[in-house]
Amino acid sequence: MSDVAGAAHGLYRAVFGGEPEWGYRAPGRVNLIGDHTDYNGGACLPIAIDRVCVAVSGPGEVSGSRQGMQGAAIERGRACVIDPACDELVQASSSAGTPAPGWARYVREVARGLMNTARERGTAMRRVSLAFAGDVPIGAGLSSSAALEISVCGALEQAWGIELTKRDRVLLCWKAEHRAGVPCGQMDQTASVYGEAGRAVLIGAAGEPALIPMPRRDQASILVANTKVRHELGDGAYRHLVEGCRGAAVKLGVESLCLADPSAVEDGACGLTDRERRLSRHAVREHRRALRAAELMVEMALVNRTGSRSAASGTERVGDTAWRTALGLLGGLMLESHRSLRDDYRVSCEELDMLVEVAMNSEGAYGARMTGAGFGGCIVALVQPGAVRTVEERLIDGFRRRHGRECDVMVVTASGGAGPVGMT
Repeated sequence: MSDVAGAAHGLYRAVFGGEPEWGYRAPGRVNLIGDHTDYNGGACLPIAIDRVCVAVSGPGEVSGSRQGMQGAAIERGRACVIDPACDELVQASSSAGTPAPGWARYVREVARGLMNTARERGTAMRRVSLAFAGDVPIGAGLSSSAALEISVCGALEQAWGIELTKRDRVLLCWKAEHRAGVPCGQMDQTASVYGEAGRAVLIGAAGEPALIPMPRRDQASILVANTKVRHELGDGAYRHLVEGCRGAAVKLGVESLCLADPSAVEDGACGLTDRERRLSRHAVREHRRALRAAELMVEMALVNRTGSRSAASGTERVGDTAWRTALGLLGGLMLESHRSLRDDYRVSCEELDMLVEVAMNSEGAYGARMTGAGFGGCIVALVQPGAVRTVEERLIDGFRRRHGRECDVMVVTASGGAGPVGMT
């Protein structure tokens, strides 16, 4: 049992006095490129990471249920009684009037969605006790909310004897996040569900998500640096961006902003405001950057498959130049993406810009960009494996000197997607 699963198991035992019967894990994600494209009908290229949320569940006996199901969820010692059929969230606290924790609305909306599915299928629902724990940093742009939603959904599926397809699980949790107040696209939930070890997930091209081979570990490492500037996507700023993009799409006469004609964005004939033009410019170009990044990674995989280095002699072959060139181009796309998010979309911040600058001035970095919705959170950097420690030290030291506090830096890998966990 992993440390996170053990923590969830221990919380369940401490609060409910018994053992959970079911468990489900879901990873967070880092988006390599393609931000603010998913709700604009464009492409993005995230990876599921080796940071997860684990939810465990068992038959519950919570008093006062007005409907067929009521659950008690706990995380970090804060318990909340949740009735999916009721808007009220009751904080289980000795302090009267204590507001429910922020995560409670995500749990409730996932439970509501699954409860509706159960009713449609004629499935009987039992009362459920639920606990969860995670090591995905909260508010860092690494999709802790989607990891929570997917893990809770899986644990409740097991408890109620419901089995959703991957696609249905994505849709249920995406709708739950909307009802919880965040009008996001489907990137986060899709990456968490469809992720695979050693693969990025190309979303928003044609059909089902496509799995794209990552560079080999001896070719490139993925560094994530967390500014610890928290972003709250439900505070209205994110919704304001979504609405601005929808307005621009209407003026451009397209259903999906990412598919607008670049010349129509710039020629002024459609009556776009300056803000709408900036949003549209980013959406159109970011979509193309994400597709090009996926192409470069596929080209690298083909080079790697033929063998670029002689194991016996260690001498370089022509293929070595090819994958190094591809990584340089991929890094350049990442930097272009950051500048676009900073200047056109205007969702970066001083701390993010500073970390990208330090990374790009470090020997061994191919590229860097803010990742996620912005307004704080993390950067992601593509780095030569031998330069990881140097770049990490420069990021930490530079951030401390500039801002007088610490940033967290971690190496992440493309990891497997959501699935059940054993209870032993």
